[in-house]
Amino acid sequence: MHKFKTLTLLLIALCLTLPFAACTGESEEDEDKETRLPAGDEVPDSLIGDWIVDDVISVTFKADGTGDLSYYDGTPGYVFQYTYHAASGTISVLELSFMTQETWTIDNFTAKRLTLKIPSADNNQYNFEKTIFLLGDLVPDEMLGTWYMSDSSRIVFTEDGKGNFYYAGESGAETGTDGSEVFRSSFKFNFAYHMTSTALEVVIDAELYEWNVETRTDEELVFTDQDGVSHVCLREWDADEYPVAPDPALLVGAWGTEGNLDFELLEDGTLVSYEAEVDSTLNYGTWSYLAEKQFLDMGSYGQIFVTALTEDYMIYNDLYEPDYTHIYFRFIGDENWSVGDVSLLTGKTWHTYEKGFEVTYTFNADGTGVHTNAYYGLEASWPLTYTYDAEEEKITVSMDDKRGHPEEVEMYVHNLSDTRLFIASTYSLTKDKWEYINMEFYGK
Repeated sequence: MHKFKTLTLLLIALCLTLPFAACTGESEEDEDKETRLPAGDEVPDSLIGDWIVDDVISVTFKADGTGDLSYYDGTPGYVFQYTYHAASGTISVLELSFMTQETWTIDNFTAKRLTLKIPSADNNQYNFEKTIFLLGDLVPDEMLGTWYMSDSSRIVFTEDGKGNFYYAGESGAETGTDGSEVFRSSFKFNFAYHMTSTALEVVIDAELYEWNVETRTDEELVFTDQDGVSHVCLREWDADEYPVAPDPALLVGAWGTEGNLDFELLEDGTLVSYEAEVDSTLNYGTWSYLAEKQFLDMGSYGQIFVTALTEDYMIYNDLYEPDYTHIYFRFIGDENWSVGDVSLLTGKTWHTYEKGFEVTYTFNADGTGVHTNAYYGLEASWPLTYTYDAEEEKITVSMDDKRGHPEEVEMYVHNLSDTRLFIASTYSLTKDKWEYINMEFYGK
């Protein structure tokens, strides 16, 4: 009887433990599923490396399927594992500290630019640029700051290993990856200086170049670039060495954008702003111009470097956003607009700047032409055909820019002279939503 009772108790105890054992096994399996990344595709070589949004965030993807994310404001970053999914344009990420998963969405991906939407980073969309992180010696004080070249171009070195180069005049011409001509008014770079070898490692558009510093004093910097070309840079503007700066008298007058009157510079140094009218009261300030540095100080209205100045337009870089180029047009008022003969449209290229980058149209007499833009640094050029309706004063442009813009663009001409063009053009916000925008160009 005693043995029977013992056996009965053992059977009861065994039955009671079975459900718990089963539950434990199911929990481990679920946890394994949560921390196991979905299988992915082969990672493109162009994704591997360091990606950065200046002074905001950086991401590194390694070939072994791991990576790390860092913030520049001190917010803690993390290391992760990842898989890449070509069809969906996504990256599955497993954050390794807390074993949490999320999906990053790729909006744009080229060899040098990557746009990602990252849920854990406030669900923000970031425009990354490919870079190479450099290690070097402490940059000598005499090398820091702005240097002027013989063509009045400028190069700037900062103590955090970053720099900017500004072309003189309107823009610099380079050759794009497809062999086409690309225009840029400036570019930024990272650099590291090596004291012993005097080598200057420079990263431009994720490409590593080596320059050699031949002379380095407080007043002169001489370096040889990757093509063996020697550059002599001086600390101060030298009237004997550099071209004469634009005539400051050309600054006096009314200036605007997209047909609007923005501000007026008076001869006595008074600035009149028409953008901040309150109860029809104009906003007054002062302005000054340092011709040898082409620096226009308009107080609270802004500080800019004037890179080109004519009777018709002023091209400039903002002091606080030097990577972007903008334009002001001399204001003439719509009461003075007139549309000249269509022949004024051809035989030249029409230039303007949108979102900090140059946009051009060229109209040939045979009804063909070319449209270029460099929005966000993306080099682009497309052939076009066009017709002109003299009665409606309308240009109809047909082109396939392969980026979602309409194949046919209508441009209503409001002003056309030998040097100025003002249009109201259709612009595609989305595939099915259009609006008209005003655009003003100078021709040359």
